[in-house]
Amino acid sequence: MFVMLSGAWVQWRASWYRMEAEEAMKDGKLSQRQVDQRLRLVRRGGWFLTLAGLAMFAVGLSCAGG
Repeated sequence: MFVMLSGAWVQWRASWYRMEAEEAMKDGKLSQRQVDQRLRLVRRGGWFLTLAGLAMFAVGLSCAGG
């Protein structure tokens, strides 16, 4: 359950990650490539955590029920 909630939290915070990364790029701390990499990682990581959490939840339900 924790993994699924972590994934949902990452997805919910994605807009804040994007704004922080864009501000860092404007300040010269990150390049456009680094911003793109971070945003891709956040997007994919959020989906992966959510789906992995759902899969573990479904396996847990099937094991508990049968």
